[in-house]
Amino acid sequence: TIYFTSTQRRLKTKEQLATSVEALSHFPNIQFVLGGHRPEDFRDRDMVLKAAGVPLDSPYIAEAHKHKIPVKMSSSLFAEIAQILVVGITGTNGKTTTATLLYKIATELGYKAGLISTVENIITGEVRPTTHTTPDPISLNKLFRDMKDAGCTYVFMEVSSHALDQNRVWGVHFI
Repeated sequence: TIYFTSTQRRLKTKEQLATSVEALSHFPNIQFVLGGHRPEDFRDRDMVLKAAGVPLDSPYIAEAHKHKIPVKMSSSLFAEIAQILVVGITGTNGKTTTATLLYKIATELGYKAGLISTVENIITGEVRPTTHTTPDPISLNKLFRDMKDAGCTYVFMEVSSHALDQNRVWGVHFI
């Protein structure tokens, strides 16, 4: 059973989630509990899918961890399922240069690749504007999806200290 969590302060209503619930209703192993969380919802599950706004110190996430239930973010789960290899570069200086050089080397070797950086995001040669060194989890998930749809096998991304502190890349498996 997969359990979906959402931001505790802004739980969505049944009406707001109707389209998503309907689209997933044919999967017998997905359960939706709407209107609030209960500690028992975080036990005896195969996985908990944590929304970006749920804090890591949430008592519900702690409950899942206590019962050894894997907790994943949507962006990390998508990258894992899509089998995209993500290379993260962090540090005080040289993130943009290093990520860009790795992206260029990969593409020169014939790989389809993506770049997420301070200067620009690139998906198989298509340049997209950027607003942050490391995007928020929702934007990151969209970039990963667009990169997978474009056939990327590698993603080279800058990972800022702010992004690490704000858990923007929490759960992303870097190679």
